[in-house]
Amino acid sequence: LAQHGGGPPYYWVGKAKLDRGSYRVRLRGGSEAPLCQRFAVKGRTAPRPQTEGEVWPTRRSWDRDYENLYSVWISTLFDAPEATTWHGFHSVTQEADRNILFDHLGLAEDSGKGPNALNMTPDCADGPHFFRAYFAWKLSLPFGYHRCRFGSLTGAPKCADWTTNEGVAPEPEKKPKQAKLAKAEDDATPKLADAGALATTTDAGADAGDPEQARKPERKVPFIRLTEPRDPPTREMTRFLALVKNEINARSLRTDFADSVTDLYPVPLTREALRPGTVYSDPYGHTYTLVKWQPQTKEQAGVLLAVDAQPDETINIKRFWRGNFLFSPLGKIDGHGFKAFRPIVIQEGHDGEPDRLDLLSNWEVSVARGYSNYSPEQEGFDAPGFYGRMEQLINPEPLSPVLAYKELHRALHRQLKQRVKEIELAQEYLRRNPKETIDMPRGQAIFRTTGPWEALSTPCRDLRLLVGIDALRDFPEQVIRVAPQPDVLRKLLSRLHEAWSRERHISYTKSDGTQQQLSLFDVLQRATNLELGWNPNDCPERRWGAPEGSEEAKSCKANAPDEQRERMEAFRHWFAHRYSCG
Repeated sequence: LAQHGGGPPYYWVGKAKLDRGSYRVRLRGGSEAPLCQRFAVKGRTAPRPQTEGEVWPTRRSWDRDYENLYSVWISTLFDAPEATTWHGFHSVTQEADRNILFDHLGLAEDSGKGPNALNMTPDCADGPHFFRAYFAWKLSLPFGYHRCRFGSLTGAPKCADWTTNEGVAPEPEKKPKQAKLAKAEDDATPKLADAGALATTTDAGADAGDPEQARKPERKVPFIRLTEPRDPPTREMTRFLALVKNEINARSLRTDFADSVTDLYPVPLTREALRPGTVYSDPYGHTYTLVKWQPQTKEQAGVLLAVDAQPDETINIKRFWRGNFLFSPLGKIDGHGFKAFRPIVIQEGHDGEPDRLDLLSNWEVSVARGYSNYSPEQEGFDAPGFYGRMEQLINPEPLSPVLAYKELHRALHRQLKQRVKEIELAQEYLRRNPKETIDMPRGQAIFRTTGPWEALSTPCRDLRLLVGIDALRDFPEQVIRVAPQPDVLRKLLSRLHEAWSRERHISYTKSDGTQQQLSLFDVLQRATNLELGWNPNDCPERRWGAPEGSEEAKSCKANAPDEQRERMEAFRHWFAHRYSCG
């Protein structure tokens, strides 16, 4: 056996080259009776021809067996240490030892070479949808997504216009002018997939628990025919993923917990529910997909690892901690938290009607065999309650205040090392384009746009960094309040912080090419300056908060235009108050 993993789901992975025929696999452990499973290896059959507008055919519904397999695939595909980075999702799937679905379609789709090679570059919001779509494509499972309008101070985003693998909207470059992309900064409502189409939008309410009120998305948008003669499946899949990337954004995942017209539904905070493949959407516009639970030992704290995608097209392994997984007590408004993909099933047609794809509502999920995991409980958590529950799951044996504080220092240090890479990417771009000034969007559009600004600016990432700094600063008082000897613990934590923050360092490349070393202590002193460190047009010294007039700042050669600096300063309060960036 090549790999095994603790659950749920529990799994063992073995690889073998087999000829056609019948086989039996036996799993034996300890004194337990062996488990046996028979299976057959068959020859390839010709794929069923795709119908009009179909990216791939649907042959089966989602159920618990396929959900378990999805969890195993995610866990093995991203089985890597914290801080591992790849460039593009395709660079992960091209590793045959990781990907149990490597070239599963027999098209050399994961070879990385030739006309059938896939190129997949999700960003922060649509990473989970890319993973789900790739898996569904390989196994002829259904996949779909909604386009969602913005939320407001009184409610979470609402969604409509369901697109699936059996019917796709026009490709981004072919959209009529009337049908603006949902990512456009002036777009406040979902647009029709076709300018002449009629779409029915359902304003879903609290339908959980009542089958009569479980509303379904209407599919009245006519889907266009894909090009004839048909392109290779990998090319059509690439176009489909480009459509997903254009139309999925942070609000697609931050939908109300009671809404059934959504791509995902909320789950309880339990080990059973938080499986690999479960998605976390935070109030700052970022998403993570859970990968692996590393159990707590006597020597080491437990770790929950997840994978995310970034606008710079990197795929990264990160740990659960307050500086990554941000939580707000305004759950009912923002709709963020842990969620699972809503099952899509095949509904048999009656009276001559064709079969159709259907989403399970919250109520249907709550009673479905193999699921029964719909839960809005996260709405009731404040931030301390949420992080307290997660800490109990990650470390069933409570950590000592000293070990917990040390883990916070370690996690923040990891985040700073990642920021070094992000700023260096922007500097590489500017060195290749020395005469270019990257346009800065206006207002909240700095958080949601496309092009070089999205890839190279760091407003959302810096907000998460600032929240992580807050978490480190606030920790001592949180534990001191309940300590039997508060003064003793305060002095101990202060002494340890002084040592830990000065012994952990990062190093960044200055404008003159030399290296500048900063300790974690130095960075903490610059938190206010980092509120304006997200513009890629600024020199790295300014982005790292170098004090004006300091020796470190003297090498700065380029800054954002004055007009951009003025708008940044006017927007500083957004970062000072740690507002959402979604």
